[in-house]
Amino acid sequence: MDRLNSLVRQISSQLGLSICSDLFFDSSDESSSEPQCAEVLKCITKYLPDYPLERVRLLELGACDSDIGHLLQQRTGLEATLSDVSEAALRHGLRKVGDSSIDNSIDNVGKAVAADPHTLPFSDNYFDIVFISSALHYTCTPEVIVKEMLRVLNTGGVLFLYSEPCARALAFNSFQGNDPEHQTEFEQHLQRRGLLHTVTSVLAHSRPESLLGIVRNPHVRAGDYIQMIEADAEIEELHLSFESLLESFEQELLKHSQLPEFELSAWIKDRLTREFSSASSLLGERERCLTQILPDENQIRECAAEVARLIKRIPEESEQRAQRMALAELFGATVQIIARKNGQSSDRIEDQFCRPLKCSHGIYVDDWVQQRIGRQTLPQACPNLQEDPLEAVARVLHPAQWETVETERGMREFKIRGSSACIKAPFGGQEGILLLRFFAVEYPGKCYQIIFDTGQERHSYCVCQGEVLLFCHPFNEAPSQILVNIENEDGNPLEFPGALRVGDIRFIRTSKSST
Repeated sequence: MDRLNSLVRQISSQLGLSICSDLFFDSSDESSSEPQCAEVLKCITKYLPDYPLERVRLLELGACDSDIGHLLQQRTGLEATLSDVSEAALRHGLRKVGDSSIDNSIDNVGKAVAADPHTLPFSDNYFDIVFISSALHYTCTPEVIVKEMLRVLNTGGVLFLYSEPCARALAFNSFQGNDPEHQTEFEQHLQRRGLLHTVTSVLAHSRPESLLGIVRNPHVRAGDYIQMIEADAEIEELHLSFESLLESFEQELLKHSQLPEFELSAWIKDRLTREFSSASSLLGERERCLTQILPDENQIRECAAEVARLIKRIPEESEQRAQRMALAELFGATVQIIARKNGQSSDRIEDQFCRPLKCSHGIYVDDWVQQRIGRQTLPQACPNLQEDPLEAVARVLHPAQWETVETERGMREFKIRGSSACIKAPFGGQEGILLLRFFAVEYPGKCYQIIFDTGQERHSYCVCQGEVLLFCHPFNEAPSQILVNIENEDGNPLEFPGALRVGDIRFIRTSKSST
């Protein structure tokens, strides 16, 4: 089971990113890539002046549905490769550039490669510039990805880390917050008091992605990124931006920075204690269901002492870079780094890939990704809810218990008809990982429970607002069916037709050779 749990941790985040791309991609989104295109082109011109643009090899890593690399290839003739863990996201990016390119075609676009950033399929020293934008915190091991980026970067080439959020010492990481549109009254109060980032983290609105198993790492400091990069590269430019994170509490804190350390610590502790005491009255049933909590007395005291210590060690204004680094560590920041890879120059590599890749509808797909985000799904055992005939789906979700509906985006969902239903499991008896994506509907004014009963375990989800969730569970021997129950807070059946809508079911068969 340890091996299966390890696979779950790998699969869930990658599958979650794919689900986000499918569910939330907005073809009408008119946000412009032009500022980032201009920044990348400026970087190439400044740090690779001897390279004709048509000879430059660009890797855009963590591209998601970006069209930056595609646009740069169309406009300058450089060789662009866009890589992301999500094949679906890359396809959306191709669709965007097809809609926006000058000749309304997608003939002259970059190469799209679905691959795991922790083990890139590219040859050593192949690219002249590697660009990554606000994506490095989507992992628990950013140092592995940085090492991979520098491995595939040619000697003398440029690594461009753009707008990456960094950790802050003044943060309790007490809970993962809602996006602004779904904030509770408690979160809104903390926001108004300038304390939301302090109670949560620099990634204050990470709950929706966390429900899909997506990792967003709030613990990597700006100094950590610098140390990772300087192991094999020399930093040419470093920009730290933290001004937008200085809310009313941070600004008042800096005004008290001249106090002796002990008095400053006491002031911070007293101020936070008063604020949290006032906010605690807003912690109700919905907040409890969302696991929104406040720091306890010991946490407040420890944080106050650490913050006071860091403030008293902020360098004088004459040491501007050191001062900004200290403030970034204290309050968090977005960091931008341009670095040049160290080492002796080598011959230009011609083979882009270090292992064979398959091409699927214009996108290169690495086998590692295939093995871990559903390519081993058994289509004959677990039908595709979006594409297979309803007769096939009925083997898993019987129409008497599940009603077929269509979303505004044209996707199928299967709505539970009563307070209980059954998911048949034709993969029963096999070893593997079950992935079930569903939407839980808000029950006006009340919280309720969705229970998945496998016969050996009961897995519950407390629901108090409409959310997309992912049930991801390993089985040494999968059950033949899973019971789904809708219950109120007292554990009694709740008659709430349509409380649960299933959108995707996958069973990934594993074996002891899986790694």
